[in-house]
Amino acid sequence: MIRIVTFVWLVVLYCLSVAPFHVKLHLRTMGRWHNVGHALAFFVTLLLFGWDARTVPMLLLRSGLVLCVALALEWVEFAMYHNPYEWSDVCIDGIGIMLGVLLLGMVMLQRASGTKRTA
Repeated sequence: MIRIVTFVWLVVLYCLSVAPFHVKLHLRTMGRWHNVGHALAFFVTLLLFGWDARTVPMLLLRSGLVLCVALALEWVEFAMYHNPYEWSDVCIDGIGIMLGVLLLGMVMLQRASGTKRTA
């Protein structure tokens, strides 16, 4: 089930990325909440990709894959609309990814400490 949700989520991100400017304005994805939306979108993306990572290296690998998704989506916008590549959006996406890594890392630590207590 999580794979289906992840796939649908990626399709939604892609559609929002390539939507024409007037559609983005109508959906209110532009403006003062734009950066928060980017961070939140990639926080959720990392949670979907990393929820079942069993080790920190696996979580870091998956966070790298999510960063590749962010880079690719910005490249698609650049290629389609010939607007400047928005490195600032990628950096904000990275903040969302890092917050997801921190949250999942804390969950991993909690699970590990709970396992040690009961063993």
